[in-house]
Amino acid sequence: MKAYDTVRWDFINNVLKIVGFPDTMVRWIMECVTTPRFSVNINGELNGYFPGTRGLRQGDAMSEYILFLVMEAFSGLLDSAITDGKFQFHSICRKERISHLCFADDLLSFLQ
Repeated sequence: MKAYDTVRWDFINNVLKIVGFPDTMVRWIMECVTTPRFSVNINGELNGYFPGTRGLRQGDAMSEYILFLVMEAFSGLLDSAITDGKFQFHSICRKERISHLCFADDLLSFLQ
């Protein structure tokens, strides 16, 4: 599974509020995120529609920005967990104090 498929909408909503987006803009963004409808293409014809239940739409320009904010929030949570002693640096990365690296929708952690 990719990050686009698994990010929860309530987490996105909370991140947008914490970052400081105005309430009206949060509502607009969440309306765009939470109301996708999908269809199945069978032999060149669209058949039926069903609602999405979580995740972000890949290819949607807004999804990239939202995922960036989500990754930043998750990165901050990892940093806090290390500070609180819930995780420790991997022995190889302790000196450099590297706990994780983020790139696009990937996260690589170096923790014990």
